[in-house]
Amino acid sequence: MSEVLRWAADPVDEFVALHNLTGTQVVVYYPSTSASYGVFSCPVRAGRQGAIEAAKLALEEAADFPIGLNPHRTGLISIDQAHEPIGKGHRIGNAHVFGIAERDSVAREINDWVRARGLRLDSMLPIGAASMLAAISEATAGGRSGSTRVVLRLFDKEGVLAAAHGTTLKFVRTISTGVRSLFEALGNEIRTTDRDRPTIRLTLSEAEALLFEVGIPQSGEMVDEQRGITADALLPLLQPILQRCIVETKQSIRFGLSASEREGARLHVSGMASRIPGFAALMARQTGLSLEDSGENANQHDSRPKVVQGQAKLGFVPIEVQQARLTRRLRTALAGGVAAAFLFLTLDAVNTHIEMERVRESAESLRGRLRDARVAVQASELLSHAEGSLAGAHSQIASLVAGHARWDAVMTLLSQSVSDSVWFTRLHMTRDRGFPVCRINGEVRAESHQAASMIFMSLINTLGAAPIVSRCSIETVVRDRAEAGTQRFELLLQLHPVAPNARALASDDVVQPGNNGSQP
Repeated sequence: MSEVLRWAADPVDEFVALHNLTGTQVVVYYPSTSASYGVFSCPVRAGRQGAIEAAKLALEEAADFPIGLNPHRTGLISIDQAHEPIGKGHRIGNAHVFGIAERDSVAREINDWVRARGLRLDSMLPIGAASMLAAISEATAGGRSGSTRVVLRLFDKEGVLAAAHGTTLKFVRTISTGVRSLFEALGNEIRTTDRDRPTIRLTLSEAEALLFEVGIPQSGEMVDEQRGITADALLPLLQPILQRCIVETKQSIRFGLSASEREGARLHVSGMASRIPGFAALMARQTGLSLEDSGENANQHDSRPKVVQGQAKLGFVPIEVQQARLTRRLRTALAGGVAAAFLFLTLDAVNTHIEMERVRESAESLRGRLRDARVAVQASELLSHAEGSLAGAHSQIASLVAGHARWDAVMTLLSQSVSDSVWFTRLHMTRDRGFPVCRINGEVRAESHQAASMIFMSLINTLGAAPIVSRCSIETVVRDRAEAGTQRFELLLQLHPVAPNARALASDDVVQPGNNGSQP
């Protein structure tokens, strides 16, 4: 990957400078040998969330690294059209989920490279994964009701084969044949008709130009008269790669489609292979499929990944970038919650002030009546009652302004921090030695104790980093021996106190970092 990034640095720098694109948000498509991706199918009756969870388990098995510690994404891309909406009914049908995982070290390297170019990373996606999504889109979008469309999309080092009956995805898989294999085959020694030069070796660029110009020749043809290259000299070099591609395609169609679905099935060749004359016709002839109009295949001109709607949403970013984005969203939510809390306090203080003025007016009226009645004892009692009401009003205002605990901000923090794996069973909010504290009981549910511990530590770090939290400590952690992957815990959050004589807090005051006393 480092070599590819070094090779692309100068052209990208020139392009960014030429078009003044500094600061632009970009999606990066890159060649990857470490990423794990695929489409995983699950019965529709499992529900949307059930299908996604099943895909995560399958992706975990397919990857050679733990996906929980590395960037990964899953997304529902297709539901068999012939069946009821997902989660309803009992018909047999599949929901198809795309999943991808990449090593965090590779993602960080690409992110650093993007930042060095003066750009901002939106997401990244391997070229092979993007080509797979493009093949699925072509197969399902081009199919007519009751007809089958098979899409063969070849790019640099491998290819993708996808088939759909109507708009129902039947299968998708990668194949080992790429156009580079054909270029490299033509780079071997070629016999010529030139007596002065009986053999010739082509460079990779010369082989690419020759293949895109003459394609798959017919036996007996003169391919390049100037260099004395004939079809009979090229076909033995190309035949093993073409045969492997044909066999993989035929086997996939045989086992992936029923006999009725294979009848009238049409072949669509896209990607770089569509630029090779005669390749699509050869594949259709050898697989027994009818070939779509050449005009459809001529729309593909290079190896760049075709961008389909929603493809960027299935991209990913490094873990540190993902956490930074989550922190920004959390701070925004906290600022909104605290602002709402202060608005409530302000309204309450205004109402109290109005009530105090009403009491004061009542007291003045009573004083006037007492003076008129000249009843000293009665006047003294009424004045004492009025003064007590005023003192209570003053005390209520002082309590609201000086020491009001920000429980709504705590609830906002907890709602933004919790995930599907974390359950809160009890929240107790009180004061301890003048400090507002929140005692939290809950449990973490995961596939294993290790995964539960990782989720629990992520929760501790998120709560401890909150600006309103003075200290986050672990009271107890207990593993449930009866249920694997379940941990019960008790946490104590101590909030920053509000000074008794401080001015009314604003939303900007809450986001000050302060002293974080988090205890992992």
